[in-house]
Amino acid sequence: MTRARAAAVALGALSALALAVITLRIAPTYLDDQPVLGFVLVLGALLALIVGFDLWSVRRRPGMWSLGAAACAIVALGYVVSVVAGLPDGSDTSWWDAWVGAGLLAVSAYVVAMAVWFSAVPRPTRHRVSRHTGAAGLRH
Repeated sequence: MTRARAAAVALGALSALALAVITLRIAPTYLDDQPVLGFVLVLGALLALIVGFDLWSVRRRPGMWSLGAAACAIVALGYVVSVVAGLPDGSDTSWWDAWVGAGLLAVSAYVVAMAVWFSAVPRPTRHRVSRHTGAAGLRH
């Protein structure tokens, strides 16, 4: 694995775990006032938690990147809907805005890590063409 891909895996796993922690911190404020949105946030956090711990698995890594993208979309949609629609967040303090900002930063870091991982595909090594290759046994 290239250094860029290894760094992308580390950043992706850490940002998924951060997203899970941040979202689990925010979700209980919604479970009382907006239970559906609270459930959606908890679901996104649990998916991000799975991705954070399982992104290290080489065999399941492409699937984990996809699952993490779904978790990011769920959580980001929940954050944006709650802010744009003006839904009550169950709090009277300004800490909520800081947590949401940190959550969206974690989503952004995950998306960047995923883009780096998919764009840094190892290129095949260039092999010298054998003199015995060619169509119908003809030599070049």
